[in-house]
Amino acid sequence: MTGIRDALDGRSACELHDLCGTREAREVRDLLPHRPPFLLVDRIVEMCPGSRAVCELVITGDEFWCQCHFPGYPVMPGVLLIEAMAQTAALAAGGVAEGKLPLLTGVRKARFAAQARPGAVLTIEAELGRSRGQFGTASGRVLAADGSKLAECELTFALLPQEQAQVNARA
Repeated sequence: MTGIRDALDGRSACELHDLCGTREAREVRDLLPHRPPFLLVDRIVEMCPGSRAVCELVITGDEFWCQCHFPGYPVMPGVLLIEAMAQTAALAAGGVAEGKLPLLTGVRKARFAAQARPGAVLTIEAELGRSRGQFGTASGRVLAADGSKLAECELTFALLPQEQAQVNARA
């Protein structure tokens, strides 16, 4: 995580126009290793590598979980809300751009205040906390279109070098 901060030469990531701003769906696929149906970010609203990210997810009703969680009354599973916060934190950490694989290592203080259902437009926020070596922390929250909080949690993650991930996959 220090690599992105070193590259900024003491400037705030949010001051750099080419690193911040809205990114559309095609760019999301370039910045995250996840793929549908497990890519849970449709659009990057704000991205300040090394600091924070804000993303958007539109629940269309066509998602794989809508048929089974729960039949006749689809509700986005809480674990997927946490995963959406983790993907947003990975964007904030900037490690993917450095060729690293983001891995969720822990979840604390997860709270769910309301349901995320088809038709909802979710805003997902992640703000980075402390980092040490390849490990970091982030706080995440999911908001409804009206700004009300649906979910929040504290995340810990690792940014694993790709070559280490490939060695571990063969073991």
